[in-house]
Amino acid sequence: MASPGAGTAEPPPAGRLRLALLNAPVRWLVAGIAAVAVLVCGAFGGFDKAAPDGPPPFTVGQPYAAGGWTVTVHGVRALDELPPLRHKENSGWRWIVVVATVEVTDAGQSTLFYPQALQIHGVKGVPGKFADHVAGAADAAENAAVHPGVPARFGYCWEQRAEAPVPTELQVGIFALTYTFDNATNKGAWLPAKERPAAAAMVPIDTKPAS
Repeated sequence: MASPGAGTAEPPPAGRLRLALLNAPVRWLVAGIAAVAVLVCGAFGGFDKAAPDGPPPFTVGQPYAAGGWTVTVHGVRALDELPPLRHKENSGWRWIVVVATVEVTDAGQSTLFYPQALQIHGVKGVPGKFADHVAGAADAAENAAVHPGVPARFGYCWEQRAEAPVPTELQVGIFALTYTFDNATNKGAWLPAKERPAAAAMVPIDTKPAS
């Protein structure tokens, strides 16, 4: 209980992360920035090829069945800081965050491979295709297993160089993994179904306060 006269206590770091991913306003990070179109260049395993050669589109907010799991992309946010996550350097970076829910639906096997479920493409100033951090929205935990039939919401967090423009949208790819069991060795593994995404879509970056 707060002592008399005390102000409102700050939420713990995990609480701040949860608010940032689920409830907090999304802020533009460069003063006076105009709408900047995302730069999409080069092929990425068919990532940005048009149908019928490219992957089918997914719908934001709707579950998409991809191999042994179902992935729901809720939206994309841009944030300067996201405690308790830390940038690799003290300054010069921001976060590009894809908020998504992953639910294991195949084989009754938990997985730690959900960081491979999403990639982004064509965003200037983002060096890696896989997220730098994948943190649970509820508790900020990383490397926690996702269990069958238990949906788990995550923030897939990429670092973007601060001098790069914040895009108005970016390309998100959902990748399929499937649990395969080898009776000969009595071992199982989560393996990529394909090197290209099972589905892809351009997703706008939300700049409005979350409800």
